[in-house]
Amino acid sequence: MPAETTNTSNKKPNSNYWIIIFAVALIITISIVFILREQEKESASQLSLRKLPGNETTPPKTELSINSRQQAMAKVRYLQKKIEMGGYKLFYHKGKIIKKEDTLHFLYELTWADNNIFDVNREVNNGRGAVDFKISNGANDKTLVEFKLASNSNLEHIFKQTAIYESANDVTSSIKAILYFSEAHFKKVNRILKKCGRENDPDIILINAINNKPSASCIT
Repeated sequence: MPAETTNTSNKKPNSNYWIIIFAVALIITISIVFILREQEKESASQLSLRKLPGNETTPPKTELSINSRQQAMAKVRYLQKKIEMGGYKLFYHKGKIIKKEDTLHFLYELTWADNNIFDVNREVNNGRGAVDFKISNGANDKTLVEFKLASNSNLEHIFKQTAIYESANDVTSSIKAILYFSEAHFKKVNRILKKCGRENDPDIILINAINNKPSASCIT
């Protein structure tokens, strides 16, 4: 008599089979949840660090969602914070002030290192003198940035100067950043701003580069 054959095609899987499948799926799910939570913690930690004044680890990201003025101002504010938190030392050698606007220009240019959206042009001369920076994204989105040292004897001229630049570049406003090295310079700047009615002008940024700032541990 021929041997009986067993049809295994309709056999139900062993219960251990389902236990193994369930265990593997559970392990994978737990692993994914753990990884996502760790990523969220890391992102939250980095965001918290960036929110602390002066603790930004990188310059503000260049974004297409904001215009040239907003982006240029964010970069100036970042530079201001970094200079005031210790970067001012770059402007001193053996305690003596190095009065060079070029250093300020170079530092500002570095804040645009990640940029592939805006045109960042330095010393643009459209026939009426060279503005320090022209930031643009197309013909209708343009912003000028002018840096000055408070020690400049013609500091008050900055407003007439930038007005000429604005006209030559078809721009309605510009950002002015003024770096000061002493309390006397600071008072001088404020006298000029008051005289010109610019005390509350949001386009003017004052950068404190006074040497020998007190250590945080000494502030009570």
